[in-house]
Amino acid sequence: MTVPEINDAVSSGLFKSREQRYADPVLKKLFTSPGPVWYRGLVLDEERYNPITPGQLEDVLRYFDSDRIFVGHTTMDDITFLWDGRVVAVNVDYCENFKAGRGMAVLLERKHISIVR
Repeated sequence: MTVPEINDAVSSGLFKSREQRYADPVLKKLFTSPGPVWYRGLVLDEERYNPITPGQLEDVLRYFDSDRIFVGHTTMDDITFLWDGRVVAVNVDYCENFKAGRGMAVLLERKHISIVR
């Protein structure tokens, strides 16, 4: 699938029930592990997450003609750069940061990445 096709399909499935998603083969593939919405193998290396290999990461980046991948759905202590900066984990603990009165964001300007705090 292309990025626009994935975006359209995910958008169409966001407010559907699990049963409705599972009834549609494309949505089921996207919204279950190891689909792109819940896949954690880019940031966690435990066997149960089916961690990506360096060659697979290169294949994914090449397929989508990308330099890096931004991922969420796996809470990290901080915005974290992995795989020599080619994977950026952006899902930080919102509750802890809210209590501390701080926020974080990633600012991407062309190819330069900044962390905004």
